Amino acid sequence: MTAPPVLVTQQTREAATEWALRLEQDAALTAAEAEALAQWLDGSPDRHLVLARRREMLADPAFRRALERAASPARGLHWTRPAFSAAGLAAAAAALIAAAALVLAPGETLPAPEAASHVTTLAETRLITLEDGTTVQMNADTRLTVTYTHDQRHVTLVQGEAAFDVPSDPERPFLVSAPGFDVRVVGTRFNVNTTGAGARVDVHQGQVDVAGHGHQARLSAGAAALIRRGPSGWSLTETAASEVDWRDGWVELDNASLLFLLENLNRYSDRPYRAAPGARTLSVTGRFRVNDPARTLELVSQFFGLNVSDQGDHYTVAAEP
Repeated sequence: MTAPPVLVTQQTREAATEWALRLEQDAALTAAEAEALAQWLDGSPDRHLVLARRREMLADPAFRRALERAASPARGLHWTRPAFSAAGLAAAAAALIAAAALVLAPGETLPAPEAASHVTTLAETRLITLEDGTTVQMNADTRLTVTYTHDQRHVTLVQGEAAFDVPSDPERPFLVSAPGFDVRVVGTRFNVNTTGAGARVDVHQGQVDVAGHGHQARLSAGAAALIRRGPSGWSLTETAASEVDWRDGWVELDNASLLFLLENLNRYSDRPYRAAPGARTLSVTGRFRVNDPARTLELVSQFFGLNVSDQGDHYTVAAEP
């Protein structure tokens, strides 16, 4: 059973800011201070992480320059190695941490986070591990970028499918942005499959929030969201999570369009399968072998009365006349 996420209180944030400021001073902690810090850290499992985040931000050169300007004599504050009891400076630092950009000099910005790109080609899968220990299993023909900041972990799933195993970090939520919708979590295991015909989010552990196209849903373990485009617009439908997925070599569909199935199969085909106009919205339900497109289309064609024709650079799937 997944442990519930830890709620970081405002009191914890403020205390972490004060301790981070105290640790910035030249003078070592007194025995009493060291004991107080140890007791504070032992009070909650999230405090180590929150304090580390505050110290990271205080160590940022651009942030320090902004803080020094905010604490200049003209503003009535003094930043020269502040005393731990300087509540005014602690409050100023807390405010700057919440909105550092407000005190940057004209034309100056905090360093932009670097985005790392990861790509798989046709029939290629890949396992990557991110800096916080998150593992991402990328399906074939998938492209994503990763951007981590002090307060957010952000993955943009440009195309394709990926399974995520995210360690809990209440101070830094994990966000997956896909075309038209977002998935936000604290720590969980889930899979996101996006195609031009729609998308699917399956939750295997924990809880996620899905929002997009004017719809939103909170999914718990064992649930899934189907995001589809229909004649009247986009819809979001909740259903049961798949028992198997692409990592097992299968795709499990529940009243999905033929177009959605073909886009999943195309990740493993050197020539794409394209649905003829009259067959694109054909509903398909069942479990299909995703990494053997030719055999899967042979079976689907027999069952649904379809015809697959070789067009040279692609295959066309059409309803039999």
